[in-house]
Amino acid sequence: PSDQKLYEEGVRKKFTAMVHAAALSGADAIIIPDVGCGVFKNDPKACGKIVGEVLFNYSTRFRRAVFTGNQDFFDAAQKAVTDASVTGVIPATSTDLAKRSTVEPLNQQAHLLVGKCPVCNKGLLGSDFCNLAILLDKTHKSHEAQFIHDTCIKAGRKRFPKKEPIMLPDITKNATSFLKALDLNGNGFVEQQELKCICALLWEGDLEKESARFGEDFERRFQSWDADKSGNVDMDQITGSFGQDA
Repeated sequence: PSDQKLYEEGVRKKFTAMVHAAALSGADAIIIPDVGCGVFKNDPKACGKIVGEVLFNYSTRFRRAVFTGNQDFFDAAQKAVTDASVTGVIPATSTDLAKRSTVEPLNQQAHLLVGKCPVCNKGLLGSDFCNLAILLDKTHKSHEAQFIHDTCIKAGRKRFPKKEPIMLPDITKNATSFLKALDLNGNGFVEQQELKCICALLWEGDLEKESARFGEDFERRFQSWDADKSGNVDMDQITGSFGQDA
């Protein structure tokens, strides 16, 4: 189309169909060529920007996105993903991903395990956030949150040598550190399962007996927090939602 707006809308629909189909197939990686930027002479910067914006909306569906072809196409896509994130997180490069190896499969029941300190095996119910630490997987492979008492940090380092215990930051004082603490797999966002773990720690009911009720309550809250329906929560959504509705 000669109209730029109609042209971009058409390109966006094509890229959306491509990425959506890959997500529906269950693929955890996607290869994106600079479609139409060769003999058809589409602008690689314009197309890259559009595909980046589309890919951002599916950011929790794929562990890796591989771009081929024109460098401008990739640079524009990467910038679009970065700009789409309020946190300004730059997507991980192939070098970053190589260091992280493979992310472990999601444990959909991980939130049921957060109520007890894995070091001393004592309950965490009633503990203040300022008295808790979180065990971070140094390889960023895990989505599972493990909270421990601050008094168990030293013992935790010995018992879990592949994890680094850090104090859980106060979100009202340091939202950036809070985000990093919850971002267990290091992709720059707090994904649904990661957030579910922290909500389980805050929940006042009995998780073992009322897991279904907690699940319904969490889904309702998450839908309101995930304003852009991306499947993850960024900095603004975290600081807003926990300040109002945690």
